[in-house]
Amino acid sequence: MTGAMQIQPPLTPNSDAPAAPAIVLNKDLFFGVTISNTLRALGYAPIAARSTKALASAISSRPDAALLIIDISAVDDWDALKTTIDATPDLPSIAFGSHTNVEGLRAAKNAGLTRVFSNGEFHRTMGDTIVRYAKPAIDPSQEPNPEQPTTPER
Repeated sequence: MTGAMQIQPPLTPNSDAPAAPAIVLNKDLFFGVTISNTLRALGYAPIAARSTKALASAISSRPDAALLIIDISAVDDWDALKTTIDATPDLPSIAFGSHTNVEGLRAAKNAGLTRVFSNGEFHRTMGDTIVRYAKPAIDPSQEPNPEQPTTPER
């Protein structure tokens, strides 16, 4: 099947390599726990942001971030979010929000987010969605090649 997206699974949680961060802008503490637990179970390290400014700061301090997850109701500055998204075109970003918040869903799409979900769809497909959109937890080109010795032969 040509042109199909290949889903790269993240590191397993018991790996010795550090987990790739996933930055989450969310204001619902209970659902934030669910998102964080799902990320950890998939081998990612959740980083919480409580404002659009904090999100931008987290992104600049963690250039190795694998994914942004954005609760539409937590966005306090759509222009700043768009600027942040535009500045990080290689960082996948997904957002979720109430299906009745048509203005917020539209603003999220206009900000250039990779994918926008209704709350119900995101809740139902969270694990699969994270795996589908997040960058792999490690760069496959940096993985050791089992056929190539790691120490020089004598």
